[in-house]
Amino acid sequence: MGFIKSEWIVSYGYGFGVALSALSLLLKQPQQMSIATVHAVALIFYGFRLNTFLFIRNRLSSTYRDIGKKIDEKSKERFSTRIARTPFVVSCGLLYYGLYLPVLLTSKLVTDATAMQSANAGVGIGMNVIKLLVGLQWFGYMVAAVGDLTKSYVKASEKNGKFLVTSGIFSVLRHPNYTGEILAWTCNSLSGTIAASYLLRNKFSFKILSYLGLSMVGWIGMVFVLLRATTGLEERQKNEYGTTDTYKEWTKKTWSGWKLGAEDDKTHEITMDEETQEDYGSGI
Repeated sequence: MGFIKSEWIVSYGYGFGVALSALSLLLKQPQQMSIATVHAVALIFYGFRLNTFLFIRNRLSSTYRDIGKKIDEKSKERFSTRIARTPFVVSCGLLYYGLYLPVLLTSKLVTDATAMQSANAGVGIGMNVIKLLVGLQWFGYMVAAVGDLTKSYVKASEKNGKFLVTSGIFSVLRHPNYTGEILAWTCNSLSGTIAASYLLRNKFSFKILSYLGLSMVGWIGMVFVLLRATTGLEERQKNEYGTTDTYKEWTKKTWSGWKLGAEDDKTHEITMDEETQEDYGSGI
C-alpha cells in the first residue's frame, strides 16, 4: 500500500498491518475461546476501526483529502521514485510486525500445556495479569476511538473547524487518541513479555526470544512516535491558543497524557505539516 500512495504507509497500512496479522493467526490456529483470542481480536478491532474511521472521514472531508495530497507531494520531494520508498516501507512493516508479535506469544502460551500450567500455578497470577493487561489494552483502544469520534463530531457541527475541542472526553484528556494508544500498545507488549517468560521458562527457544526482542522494538518505536506526536501537538496548541482563557482553564482541568520534553520542528515530517497535524486524530 505504501508503494501505491505514500500516505497509506502510516494510515491504512498501519491499520491493516496489525489487524490482518492478528486475523491470519486466528484463521491458521483455530482454538477455543481464550485470552489469546481476546488479545488477537483487540488488534483486529483496532485496525479495522481505525481504517473505517479514516476512510469515512476522508470521503466526507475535502480538508483531509487535501492533507493526503500534501503528504504525497512531500513524499515526491523526499523519494525520487516509488521504489526509493522501499527502506521506509519495510521499516514500517517491521514496526507493525513487532506490534503483532505479542499476540503470537500469548497464542503460543495457551497452546503449550506445560507453560500454561506454570502460568496458572498457585492463584494463577501469570494468567490473571495477562487478562488484566489485555483488558487495559481494549480500554486504551476505546479511549482512542472515543477521542476520534468526539473530535470529528464536534468539528463537523461547526462551520469553522479550526478551534479547540474541550468537551466530552477532551474535558479529561487533552489528547485521548495518543494517550489511549500509548496505554494499549504498552499493555499489548507487556502481555507478550509475560507470555514469553513462561514459554522460555518451560523450554528455552531462540525463536521465542527473537519474537520477544522484536516485539519490544515495535513497542519502543510506536510509543516513541506517539510521545513525539503528543509533545508536538501540545506545543502547537499552546502557541496558538495559550493566551486565551479557554485554553488556560482547559489545561488546568485536564491531563496532557504521556509526552516527551521539547521537540524539534521536524517531528511530524513523515505525515503532515504543523497546520494540519492538530486535527488529524489517530494514525502514526
